[in-house]
Amino acid sequence: MIGGGANNNPYSFLQNHHHHQQQQLFHHALDGMDRGGGGFMEPPAASDLADAHCHALLYNLSLLRDKVQQLQPLVGLAMEHDGPGGPVAAVSSAGKVAVYWGQGGGEGTLADTCASGLYDFVNIAFVSAFGNGGGQPPVLNLANHCDPAAGTCAVFSSDIRSCQASDVKVLISLGGATATYSLTSAEEARGLADYLWDNFLGGTSASRPLGDAVLDGVDFDIEQGGGDHYDELARALSSRCNGACLLTAAPQCPYPDAHLGEAIETGLFSHVWVQFYNNPTAK
Repeated sequence: MIGGGANNNPYSFLQNHHHHQQQQLFHHALDGMDRGGGGFMEPPAASDLADAHCHALLYNLSLLRDKVQQLQPLVGLAMEHDGPGGPVAAVSSAGKVAVYWGQGGGEGTLADTCASGLYDFVNIAFVSAFGNGGGQPPVLNLANHCDPAAGTCAVFSSDIRSCQASDVKVLISLGGATATYSLTSAEEARGLADYLWDNFLGGTSASRPLGDAVLDGVDFDIEQGGGDHYDELARALSSRCNGACLLTAAPQCPYPDAHLGEAIETGLFSHVWVQFYNNPTAK
């Protein structure tokens, strides 16, 4: 088990590695700027700070990608935990990078994101409303990119296929930071699984928000409400897909995650992206 330790937290190894790597990349970028050459850019003027931060992030991300790809033949990061049903594991291949797309004003198009060559997974974010105990119809929210109600998000179908042709996995992400969703029963979980299958995965529907492109799976970014029934949602999706769809999750750093702990313990998730960035204990 990686990162067992006194608190039996399998994320702790990843936490320490992330913090060390972040410091290295930050100082590397500063050194590059001091040299004038070899860095990503000249020191920015005050009016260009926003663009400078964006470029710095992309530069550091490219450095991180290079580092982990060098380690790929040697390192596989895994989390293991013995649950009630036996060993449960979520394994992340070294060198794989995921990004959330759909809520940023300056993030560019979906096709451009995939064509950057920086990412192996793109999570389209978010289906931000569902359930809530009253049969809340699932709602896709892609900020200013498009209006699902007007059918204008279907334009991204060609972008999705372009991403997939470049070997980038594209998933639909559930949840986010808004308190507009929850699952209050097994029936709601199964109903949401049916909706996701018919509207984003291999099923059929007259109202597929992203057009006829078939996404590679579903990401669980559950940050609000309780943690009940997401394990049932995962099982229902896996059954619907006959195990062929990717299921991924974005738990908080404290283990087990209050919202996704039971779901992750099903062993159905192929990748877990731990949210170190908004957890003070991970700094």
